Amino acid sequence: MVMPPMDMNIYIPDPLAVVELNLGDHWRGRWVETDELPDGAPTTFGYVVVCMADKGYLTREKGTDRFGVVGGTFEAGEKPAAWLKRVVLEQTGATPGRTQLLGYFDCRATSHNPDYEAGAATVRPVYLVSAKAIKDLGAKSRFERRRMPMNEFAVEVRKRHPEVDAQLQAAINIHMTLHLRGEV
Repeated sequence: MVMPPMDMNIYIPDPLAVVELNLGDHWRGRWVETDELPDGAPTTFGYVVVCMADKGYLTREKGTDRFGVVGGTFEAGEKPAAWLKRVVLEQTGATPGRTQLLGYFDCRATSHNPDYEAGAATVRPVYLVSAKAIKDLGAKSRFERRRMPMNEFAVEVRKRHPEVDAQLQAAINIHMTLHLRGEV
């Protein structure tokens, strides 16, 4: 039996690539799903989805016009657990109950970043906090918050944070699952 000549120019597809997200013009981020931050990772900013029962909480600084999930910069030398407790209490008045790290963005600064040299590395964690209590922020707080049903909360998160929407929506889904099971 004679075999037909083989074409040596066989198409071999590229291996599956890692998706890089644009976080503004200043950072490129690769999502890493994990329940632990890498030891010694430089952290500069993070996101927190805060929920309690069947409500989600958005926040903003007074005088600004856009509500978003809790988040902000780390203070020099601040550990992630201390940062998490500080920003959640400061921006929503919530006492964290169940806390879960969903993962982090492994970020590199772009050439458009005015604060960091191009290529500088940082980690941006994404947390879910299922609050056990929430108190008023008080008149002296620099923040305002909104409480809304989960369906409206999910829509607002999608509109405000389109670049990291998949990760934040995962946090909402996890909280709702835990809430419906009676675990939070």
